[in-house]
Amino acid sequence: MVIGIDLGTTNSAVAYVDGDEARIIPNDRGSRLTPSVVSITEKGEILVGESAKNQAVVHADRTVSSVKRRMGEATYINLGPRQLLPEEVSAEVLRKLKRDAERYLGLDVAQAVITVPANFGEAQRTATIEAGRLAGLEVLRILNEPTAAALSYAWNRPEAERLVVYDLGGGTFDVTCLQKNETEYLVRSSCGENKLGGLDFDALLCDQLLKHFEKEYGFVASRDALVLQQISEMVERAKIELSSRESVVIALPFMGTGGQPLHLTYEAHRDLFNKLITPLIERTVALTSQAIEESGFSAVDALVLAGGSSRIPLVHTRLGEFLGHRPKGGVNPDEVVALGAALYGNMLAEEQQSNGNGQRRLRDVTSYTLGVEIDNGKVVHVVRRNTPLPVDARRTVTTLADMQESVEVHVLQGEGEDVAANRSLGRFMLSGIAPARRGAARIEVSFAIDEDGIVRVAAVDTKSGRREHVTVRPIKDEQYGDGRAISQRVESLARRIRADIEELSVSQDFFDDIKELLQYSDKVLSAKDESALREAEIALESIVEELIAIREDSEDTDREHA
Repeated sequence: MVIGIDLGTTNSAVAYVDGDEARIIPNDRGSRLTPSVVSITEKGEILVGESAKNQAVVHADRTVSSVKRRMGEATYINLGPRQLLPEEVSAEVLRKLKRDAERYLGLDVAQAVITVPANFGEAQRTATIEAGRLAGLEVLRILNEPTAAALSYAWNRPEAERLVVYDLGGGTFDVTCLQKNETEYLVRSSCGENKLGGLDFDALLCDQLLKHFEKEYGFVASRDALVLQQISEMVERAKIELSSRESVVIALPFMGTGGQPLHLTYEAHRDLFNKLITPLIERTVALTSQAIEESGFSAVDALVLAGGSSRIPLVHTRLGEFLGHRPKGGVNPDEVVALGAALYGNMLAEEQQSNGNGQRRLRDVTSYTLGVEIDNGKVVHVVRRNTPLPVDARRTVTTLADMQESVEVHVLQGEGEDVAANRSLGRFMLSGIAPARRGAARIEVSFAIDEDGIVRVAAVDTKSGRREHVTVRPIKDEQYGDGRAISQRVESLARRIRADIEELSVSQDFFDDIKELLQYSDKVLSAKDESALREAEIALESIVEELIAIREDSEDTDREHA
């Protein structure tokens, strides 16, 4: 059984396929959505979902929400006395969804398709796969959220259609153009922003309310974390109600100040809310226009909405004005992504059973442009955004100095022509180049991007045959460099390696090397030697890379023998 998971910013959902129909799996409380909130009690118990969200009001310092916006960051999140990486927090949400699915289905669940925003970069996708692994899931595929929504809508519709999927969730926005031809689903283009969604709408409305309380009552709510948490929850509920009502009253009775209780009230009106969020909605419309232009669609046949924030009336109004289409009915924006993920999981299972001859075919695109640095701080683009996946692209570069024996390959993500205008994904060194005059060497740089959007980069000196390669991982920035953070990173890497070598088959020599390194890591952790910790971190990351490669090779072999 392969489950589909929509790992959302605000809420998450899990689904499975029954026959030829995808169905949402309710959680242990009977709810079809699970809040993406994680909390820890004073006794150290981890809470996830509604129980964690209920703790947020009184234990804000022990509760984490909206972690999806931090996926791919190499920074720690405080969860009471513990500090976790974003993928470790997300793993707790995934672990609960896995348990709920197993309880509901009455069987063990080991495989999943997990969705991510189309605009997620490689580091965020890698972190999502790691979160799944930590939760005990084999992540068969990382699927773009709007692609999943399009798949769900078009699943049993026989006619060919050009779809626009507008996905506005709690934390992210994506728009995807997909061409559906009989049993073939081809993504033509995707655009989006990773920090644009319902949370930003909440923040604008919350700011208005706080200003009103201070002006009318002299009450500065921002000084009280407990009150601020209460207000945040009330604002979120008010925003939802404004989708069906013209106004809603937000009230906080018995707020003490100066010995006198205050009864704070604020009436939120849809007109004002629309005015506040219009600039953000216009950004989504502009991205929608860009996606349609890049898709090459001469016309649009259907508009599909996904994400809870797509219910906002202003969204319907502006999209109707822009596209001339009303959103398709019969689609639940909160559930359509999880349903599509489950359907895709079913497609993958069919492919495995039929040795790659499944009845349906889905092809997505890469959501970002990738390239390498060349001379004078410039970038040469190797893979362009919206290139169909999987990708295998090559570009030849050369040396910048006479008799140069090594070349550093700097991998970049973005549309800019200059290095400074792009995001650095990582660097690796190709050494042992045959010495020659400047510009004489030929270094072939190749990019391979799989269906998950995971990037593998290789460089080969065509004369000497020297080759180096790397699977691009999140790059660590200067903010990550304090001693305490490095200690935590070393501890986390060591835990991961110990777990991996229990599962994987490695040679005795490699096992001995790992054991020796882990002993060294324990020693430098006790000594708190920052320089030694940095060395240990680099060495442990290298081991993790090798273990990832071993795991991937093992999984490929298993599939070949299946």
